[in-house]
Amino acid sequence: MEDSIKSRIYFYTKVDKQNGFGHLTRQLLLYKKFKKKKFKCYFLKDGIDKKLTRKFKFNFSKYKFKNLLKNKNNKENIFLIIDRYDIDDLLQREIKKNKIRFLLFDNIKSLKSKYIYSDI
Repeated sequence: MEDSIKSRIYFYTKVDKQNGFGHLTRQLLLYKKFKKKKFKCYFLKDGIDKKLTRKFKFNFSKYKFKNLLKNKNNKENIFLIIDRYDIDDLLQREIKKNKIRFLLFDNIKSLKSKYIYSDI
């Protein structure tokens, strides 16, 4: 990735008291690795149960997912790492249209989309 000082990485996952701990575990591992390399890392607000956030020490973005797409500032330095099942074709195309580079990983058979448009 480019200059870590200027780049921001946003994590988008879905976890509650009963589901999604695998997603969160993967995201937290990446979060810690990137933080050590001096990247600015944030979890998007939506999709994470607020009670769970008190247990984990990580930065939250001021953005929710849709707000991140609408924000026009410095999109060329934004990376989005997505780990959740509810990502469909339309949403992936919207991310690409907004020129946000993203990584989507999960069980392809469980996704709502037939394709992954990720560019990282």
